[in-house]
Amino acid sequence: MKKVLSLCLVLLMVLSTGSLSAFAEEERPVITIGREASALLEDYDTNEFTRMLEETLGVEIKVEIYSEAASKLSLLVAGNAELPDIINFSLDDATIAKYGASGIFLPLNDYFADPELAVNFQKLDPAVQETILGGSRMADGNNYSMPLLGEYFPNYVCYHLMINKVWLEKLNLEIPKTTEELRAVLEAFAANDMNGNGLDDEIPMMGCTDGFGSNATAVLLNSFTKANHVKNYFYPENGVIKAAFLEDEFKEGLEYVRGLVADGLLDAATFTQTLDQFKAIINQEDAVVGVMAAGNWDVYFNKPADAPATWLNQWDHPVASQYVYMDYPVGPEGAQNIIYNPATPNQLFFITKDCDNPELAFKLGDLGYDPYNSLISRHGTEGENWTADPEVLKNYRGPVIDGVQLEPKWVLLKDPWGFAQNKHWLQQYPGHFSINFNLYRGASIDAKASYMELVYTLDSHKVPDEYIVKLTYTEEEQDELSFMKTAIDDYVKECMTAFVTGNMDIAKDWDRYIDELKAMDVDRYIEIVQAAYDRTK
Repeated sequence: MKKVLSLCLVLLMVLSTGSLSAFAEEERPVITIGREASALLEDYDTNEFTRMLEETLGVEIKVEIYSEAASKLSLLVAGNAELPDIINFSLDDATIAKYGASGIFLPLNDYFADPELAVNFQKLDPAVQETILGGSRMADGNNYSMPLLGEYFPNYVCYHLMINKVWLEKLNLEIPKTTEELRAVLEAFAANDMNGNGLDDEIPMMGCTDGFGSNATAVLLNSFTKANHVKNYFYPENGVIKAAFLEDEFKEGLEYVRGLVADGLLDAATFTQTLDQFKAIINQEDAVVGVMAAGNWDVYFNKPADAPATWLNQWDHPVASQYVYMDYPVGPEGAQNIIYNPATPNQLFFITKDCDNPELAFKLGDLGYDPYNSLISRHGTEGENWTADPEVLKNYRGPVIDGVQLEPKWVLLKDPWGFAQNKHWLQQYPGHFSINFNLYRGASIDAKASYMELVYTLDSHKVPDEYIVKLTYTEEEQDELSFMKTAIDDYVKECMTAFVTGNMDIAKDWDRYIDELKAMDVDRYIEIVQAAYDRTK
C-alpha cells in the first residue's frame, strides 16, 4: 500500500509539472521507525545521526515517537493497525517470540547470512557475530532483531572483594591469597584498633544485599565450586549443565562462610542491609571495614561536592583510596573461580510485516555495525565530541595493562551524553562496542589507572572456558518452568542465607534441603536448562 501511494504521488507531480524534475526527489525511499520518547533527544529530523543514516543510504527517515513504547506497540498490534517499517526500542524475549511466531516481526536469519545485505555485520569478528546471533536467537531458531552488543569488561566481572591496604600495612601482612589466609587476616583485623580511633568499631568483613558486585557469599563460594548466582548457580562443564547448589563443594563453601559469620568475621548485616545502609557505615571519617564485597569505589563512596573533574575515588578519596582489589581466594582444594557474566545483545531493532522493503530496512540497521557509525551513535560528532586523530592522541596516554602502557586509539573531547542533545540516538541502535573500544580510550598523560584498567589487569586472564550467556526457552518450557523455577530459585536463596546465618544447621539440615529440591523436581529443572544451553550453542 505504501508503495502504491508513493507511486501515485510521483505520477501526479509529473503530470502537474509536465516534467520529470520532481521524480528524483520523490523516489528517495521513506523508512518509518517507531521509537520511544526521550527528553534527551531534541529533534529526529535535524539530528546529526539521522542525517548521517539518510545520506549514507539515500533514504528519508520518518520517526514515530511513542511515550509508552511497548504498550503502544501492543495496542497497534491488537488493533491490526499499520505498523512502521521498523520498531526500534528494546523488548523482552517473550514479546519478541510472540510477535515473531505470529508474523508481526520478520525473521532475519537469511539477511544476516547475505553478504550484500549484512555488509558491515559480516566484517565483525566471527566470534562476535555468533555472540550477537546466539544471544538473540529465539527458541524457534530465528533471529527477529538486529541487536546492540556493548562489551564493557568491568560489568562482566563486577563481583569483587576489596581489602584495606592501610590496615594490612599496619600489621605487616600481605593480601591474603587463600581462604585460610583470609580468615587469619580477618581475625587480625578484629583483634586490633585498626583505624586508630580508640573505638571498638572495626568490622572485619561486610557486604550488602543490593550493591554493585556486593554478594559476599557468592564470591566466597567460588573458592569451592563454580558459583554464579546470576545464573542461579548453574554452570556448564564439558557441555553438561551442573547445579552447584546440589554439590558437596557448595556445602563446604557454605560451612566456610558460616564459620566466618559465627566468629564475627563476616558481619551478619551483610545478608539483610541495603546499599544505602552499607554506605552509611563506610562513608565515615575513619575506615571501619577491613574487607568489602564491592564492585568499585564510585558506587560505594560519596564524592565530595567540590571534587574536581579529575577526581577518582580509588585514588583521591581519603577512605576509598585505602581499598584495593584482591583476587578471589584459593580454596582448600585449589578452586579459584570468578563470577563471569558477559553482556547479552540488546534486542532493539525489528523489521515489521508492514515494511515494503525489508532488505533496505536491514541495510539501514546494518550501518550500525560499522565501528565508525557505532562510535557516532554513542559519542556524537568526530572532531567535536571525539577524535582518533594521531596528532591529538599524542597528548594522551593509553591503558596500562600489567604494567605496560599501550597506545590510545581514540579520545573523548566533549561528551554529549546525559543531557538534551541533537548528536545521536542515545546509543539505541544496532551496533557493536568491543572491550577494546572502551579499554583503549585515551586518558590524560598524568592520569592514574582507571577502574577499567584495574579490573582488566585483575580478571581478564581468569575468564572461564565455558559459561552461560543467555538461556532461551520454548513456550512449552516456559510453561513447565512456571511451576518450578521461581520456587526452586527462591528456596535455594532462602536456605543459603539460613545456613550461613545459623538459622539452619548445615550438618543436620543439608540432606533435608537436598530432598526438598528433589521433591520440587530439580532434576527436570536441570534438564530444561540443559536444553536451553544446548540451543544457544
